[in-house]
Amino acid sequence: MFGKIVLGIDGELFEHALQKIKHSAQCKLDTELNAENMAAVCQVFKRLCAPRRRRFSTDPYQQLEEAIKAVFRSWNGDGHKPIGAARKYRTISALPLM
Repeated sequence: MFGKIVLGIDGELFEHALQKIKHSAQCKLDTELNAENMAAVCQVFKRLCAPRRRRFSTDPYQQLEEAIKAVFRSWNGDGHKPIGAARKYRTISALPLM
């Protein structure tokens, strides 16, 4: 979700990578992946994020700050992108658009 929402990377890239690892591990569910498989998932996800930044921050406070900024960026978005869906959600839910 961080890569998709905060960095604006196509979520299908992450899903495809996860499915590929699950297939090679002969797992149907994410929860069937072991620690080694999950480490591989993390490495692939980091590589997908690399073009967007020098490195993927492992600092949870930095990640939280970036996620909060993404929420504020989405506040008046038009709903055509994942980070611009807040305005559309407020309209559908009959909430003020302020």
